[in-house]
Amino acid sequence: MGLGRTVKRMREIAWVKMPYLDYVGSLKVAFRPRAMIKSDFPQSLSLATEITKNDVVLEIGANVGGNSKELPKYAKFVYSFEPAPSCYKWLARNTRHIPNIKCYNAAVSDKTKRAQKFNMQYGSGSLFNHDVFDWMAHIEVDVIGINDLPFKWNVGIFDCEGAEVPILRALKSFETVDRLYVETHSIDGQSTLPIVREILQKHYQLSEDTDIGGFRWVIAERR
Repeated sequence: MGLGRTVKRMREIAWVKMPYLDYVGSLKVAFRPRAMIKSDFPQSLSLATEITKNDVVLEIGANVGGNSKELPKYAKFVYSFEPAPSCYKWLARNTRHIPNIKCYNAAVSDKTKRAQKFNMQYGSGSLFNHDVFDWMAHIEVDVIGINDLPFKWNVGIFDCEGAEVPILRALKSFETVDRLYVETHSIDGQSTLPIVREILQKHYQLSEDTDIGGFRWVIAERR
């Protein structure tokens, strides 16, 4: 095995096994302690005023639980999904003492499927994104269809690296969903933002914002 392939393999192992490992540059890496994990909601989202004790929140793409730790403080109940095993381990630990949250080690997409290929990077990853995952490892994950979830919900927070498009295209229950916060991404070099806008504007009043990492969110609220 050449040096380049060895370095690539080392990166794959690190990103799959260590979700707190931030890749900073070609040579430098940094660990983030659990206490430093922060929420990455869109900047305009005020949990205290927008999430209430009447809300049941569906969180898709929970990662290690930065958002998941905060949501139960304001919501009636939270259902959080994270397919990457390494991230899910920390998600479960970060929320283990919170009574009104249930975490699932699975992905959410348009259809329920077993053992789908999942592209890993930085401990998390995507069912769909290929172009932005320069150093990929592949695992298999279980996928639950958005219409097959075993519970009702009325607020959705989707940070699912490209899966937002098939999820929204398949969703049948817009009439029972009051608000959606959807982070948009890139699939094969094309932004999902215009597709997400087109789907949601049929049902909601839309606004947009960015999170602290610069990713574009679409915020959809009942008219």
